Parts: sequence; C-alpha cells; structure tokens
Amino acid sequence: MFRFTIRDVLLFTTSVALGMGWGLERRQSIRLRHDTAVIENEVQQSRVVIKNLYEDLDKINQELSQHGLTLSWSSKLRTYIQTLDRSNQ
Repeated sequence: MFRFTIRDVLLFTTSVALGMGWGLERRQSIRLRHDTAVIENEVQQSRVVIKNLYEDLDKINQELSQHGLTLSWSSKLRTYIQTLDRSNQ
C-alpha cells in the first residue's frame, strides 16, 4: 500500500489549495474584465443616445424660435414651451 508522510500530505494540501486559489482568482478576474467591457459599451451607447437627444432638442428649439417660441426646462426637468419676448430684440 501507499505510505505518505505528514510532509507529503501537507505539500499536497498546499499545492491543491494554491492551485484552487489561483483558479478562483483567475475566473473572478476574467468575469470582472467581461463585466467592465459590458459596462464600458453601455456607457458609450448612452453617450451616443444623449448626444443625439441634445441634437434633436437643438433642432426642435431652432424650429420653435422661428415661430417666436422657445423650449425651456422647469426645476423638475420637465419641458415646456415659452413665448419669446420680441420687444427686447
């Protein structure tokens, strides 16, 4: 039969523990890199959407100004349309 000394068992246990720890850390690192890439992609998409939104709002405001109106924002970030005061222009 096999005969193992305490030192052999401790060496084996340490090797397995180090291998498992390294494997778990590696898997967590890969998952974290993937999650970071997904979030960065979502941020980039959000920036594009926000840029398009501001461009659309600018076009709307230009159209409204031709009719003497302007697009304004309330303190609760709700939009409303205001008549321009042309007496000051």
